[in-house]
Amino acid sequence: MVSILRAWGANLLANVGPRGDGSVPQPALDCWTEMAAWMKYSGESVRDTTPGPWPQDVNLPVTRRPGAAYVHFLPNLPEDLAGLPPHETTYTKIRQIIQPLPGFTDTLVWKNCPKPARAFLLRSGAELPFHYENQTLTLTLPSDLRSGSVDVVKLLLDQEFSPRPAQSDADRPMPGIIAPH
Repeated sequence: MVSILRAWGANLLANVGPRGDGSVPQPALDCWTEMAAWMKYSGESVRDTTPGPWPQDVNLPVTRRPGAAYVHFLPNLPEDLAGLPPHETTYTKIRQIIQPLPGFTDTLVWKNCPKPARAFLLRSGAELPFHYENQTLTLTLPSDLRSGSVDVVKLLLDQEFSPRPAQSDADRPMPGIIAPH
């Protein structure tokens, strides 16, 4: 979730408060533990970054900083939400909650992309081949390099992003539950 929010220029606010006895619910602790592990190897892709041109020019969420871009390959998410209480029937499908969420793919296609010099998986450092032609970047993340989480590919750029007209918040495809910072 944090990858998608940062690609939109938003921040994540964990709306979880303590119980009456001061303890934090276990599902929140589990989620934060998993996020902390991911941040150890992919944190640079979301800290002090700006949004990339997703979804206008690229099929996956992108964050960027001077000289680099980060492509966030999302995991293959389940269609149904598991573990919902019986009385919760409003939202049962993940896409009902996050409608513009891209589908699972192993292939990045980025039009109007600045020219990359290198591409590698942040988690392992594995170099990745790519094809760049007519300002379009195509890169496939092999299935044997995929994890069950968001896999981040770092692109080192030969050139910086070209300035594009600013997009108003009203034009960004964000659900109403998040707000840009």
